[in-house]
This record gives sequence, C-alpha cells and structure tokens, in this order.
Amino acid sequence: MAAALVVGLLALYVALQRGEIASYDGSIMAQVARHFVDHFSLRVTNDVYGVNSPYASYGIGVSLAAAPLYLIQKAGGTTGPHHQFWVLLVNPLLLAATAVVLFRIGRALSWSRAQSLGVGAVFGVLTMAPWQSTELFSEPGVTLGLCLAVLGLVRFRAGRRRGPWLVGSGLALAVLFRTDSLLLGGIALVTLPAFVDRDRLRQWRAWVPQLALPLVAVGLWVGYYNHLRTGSPFRGYEHGGFTASLWTGLHGLIYAPGKGFWWYDPLLLLAIPGLVLLWRRDRAVTMALVLLAAVRFLFYARWDAWPGGTCWGPRFLFPLCALLAIPSVAAIAWLRQRAGWRRGAGSALVGVLVLAAAVLTVLSVWVPYERFWIDTTVARGVPPTRARAVVYEQEYDSYWALSGSQIWSNARHLDRAAPFPLARFRGGPRYAGVAALLVALAATGLAVQSSRS
Repeated sequence: MAAALVVGLLALYVALQRGEIASYDGSIMAQVARHFVDHFSLRVTNDVYGVNSPYASYGIGVSLAAAPLYLIQKAGGTTGPHHQFWVLLVNPLLLAATAVVLFRIGRALSWSRAQSLGVGAVFGVLTMAPWQSTELFSEPGVTLGLCLAVLGLVRFRAGRRRGPWLVGSGLALAVLFRTDSLLLGGIALVTLPAFVDRDRLRQWRAWVPQLALPLVAVGLWVGYYNHLRTGSPFRGYEHGGFTASLWTGLHGLIYAPGKGFWWYDPLLLLAIPGLVLLWRRDRAVTMALVLLAAVRFLFYARWDAWPGGTCWGPRFLFPLCALLAIPSVAAIAWLRQRAGWRRGAGSALVGVLVLAAAVLTVLSVWVPYERFWIDTTVARGVPPTRARAVVYEQEYDSYWALSGSQIWSNARHLDRAAPFPLARFRGGPRYAGVAALLVALAATGLAVQSSRS
C-alpha cells in the first residue's frame, strides 16, 4: 500500500512539473548543486540580485538532495535552464516520502490502513503539496524531517529501539534544510516526558546518543558551512529579521485572504475539532502537533517576510499541511462513525471542503504563480510620483483583500494562463503527461483496494 501511495503521488507530481525553476531561491540552490557536482565548490557565481554571492544564505539540504539528480541530468545531456526535469524531482520525492511517513504514523497510532492512507492522500493531493512539488523550495525537506521526528516519538513510546534515532534523524534532516528548524522542530523534544515514562527517561545513556548523534553530525556540517560563508560557525542566514508586528503577522498567516493558511488549505480546518478528538485518545501526540504548529505561527508572524515572498500561499507554514493532516483525518473518521442526519451533515461538510481543496489545487498549478506578481506591477503611464503608492496599494490588497488575493487572481486567469506552466500539457496533452496521470489513477485505485482488503 505504501508503495502504491508513493507511485501514485510521484506520477501526479511528474504530470504537474514545469520543467524549469521559476523562483530565485530555487535557482540559487540548484546552482549550488550544479557547482558542487561540476567543480566540487559551494560558491554562487550567477546571482541576479547579488544577495547570495559568493555563497548562498539558504540551507544546504535542497542542494545536497539535488546534486545526485543533477548528475543524472548531466549524464543525459540536458542541463539547460529549460531542461530541469531531474533536478525538479527533489520535492516530488520528498513529498511522496512524507506521505508514506504520515501513513506509518497512522499505523503506529493503531489506525486502520484506510484511515492511515487517508492522511497521506490528504496531505499529498489536497493541500499546498502539489504546488510545492513544482518548485525547489526547502519547506518539503523540513516537512519530511518533522514527520519523521513525530513518527520517532510514537515509536520511542512503543519501545522500538530505533525510535530515538528516528527522532534525532528527523530533526537533523529538518535543520539541514532550514537551520531555524533547530528551534521550530526541536521544540517537540519538550513533549518527550509525555511519550516516555520516568524510568526510561532516567536511562538516558541508552537513548540520548541515538537521538543526539544525527543532530551533532548535521550541526558540525552546518557549522562548517556557516564558517565558509560568514567566517563564524554560529552565523548563518543573515537576511531579514523579526521586525513585523506579532498581531499583524498572526492575522496575515491565520485568516487574511491573501496569505491566510486556511484559505489555501480549507480541508485542514477539520484539524481544529480533530485535535480535540485526538486529545481524548492520545494526549502526547496532540501536544506535539499543537506545539509544533503554535511555535511556527508565532515565529514567522514576527518575521519581516512573513508572507513567504513570491509563492502560492504562506510558504513558511507548509510543514503544517502534513502535521495537521493527522487530526483532520481523525475528524473525518469520527464523522463517518456518526449515525443518521449527523453522518449526512458531516459527509456534506467534508465533501464541500474536499471540493474546495481540489479546486485550489487546480488553481495553484494551472496558472504560473509568478503571473500574479507580474500583474501587480505598476501599469505604464502612471506618474513616477504615484508609482510607489500604487505598488504599496497593490501589495496591501494582495494580503488583506479577497479581490486582490492570489487565489482570486488565478481564478480569473484560469482560461488564459500564459505561458501555460505544465510542461507535459503545454500546447495540448502529451503522451508523457497523460501516461503519468493514468499511472497516478491506477496506483490510487490499487492503494484504495489494498486498504479495504
């Protein structure tokens, strides 16, 4: 079943690929991977904005993951900017792996195979994940790491020997992609006493080395990389700061139409009652999920670039799409167990949210996400004295007004997306694109059938 889930999601993500890296961040991380393979160097030599030279300020995780894929791409003789198929498989692979980890979490919680499969499917298809699969941002790597850490906590509680190692490896992986994960992921360790009894905690010599070794190894590498870039092992990302108003950031990230999390992930609204239901069954897991979610909201609400830049939705909150899929599916399962009109009303609610999530998935990949920001530039003929005010108004509306949001913009451009972003359907369906969708449907059917048997 896990294999079918991986194949299905990978096939779907392959069908959605653009074949090129549209983001500045992604192009810089891909360049580091390319230079690492070609010259065994971590330098950046082609920096349009000049803010990541001679070394990139981003985490090294994406570049390390892209390096072997670039090597395959290079061996095939396709290394141009419009031939990035292999490099762009980084996030599809990470996202598909995350879906499998979510499935394993469900099984570790003694959920049915169908319910566990639902967690992976909800995350992989009905959140911001399909859009993330088309880019080269670092959040999918962070998401996989955090999910591995949660799985490790559950297995640690069950007495599995590799539980502590899995916790440490997951957190280390998240730190490798973004160093702020040391705090945003490491906070989960606070919940250890809820998972493990006092006697076992006192036997720390048996499990602390397993948990700490991956973190120490990644910490040494990050320290070296920081020293290479900044001259100090303790100085890493140096752009931006915590200058935003906490309340403004929280408003923007929670429910502002332009960047509010639940506007882009409406199905995950079910996580709110789902956490209450999960609390009754498993307080330790609920505590870990709430803590991981809350600290991420609070941390990025104060960040000066809390919207996440040019992207679809609140990019920095993407890891919550996986974490909150767990209580969301718990809520769906609870609704399915109701009787009479309650079950009917619950099914109708879930159906509406699934439909809304599916529509948003289509909007996110059907229209180039950068098209929105191109359209918000000042029109020709606007006096220079007025231009700055117009840009400010447009940016303000893009965050706080429904009519100015990217969702609304993509809906308006749905019938005239130019250039059409999906490489395997540009100019009409191509064999590769159709075949990928057919494989995705077949794998989904096989996974569903296996979950019922």
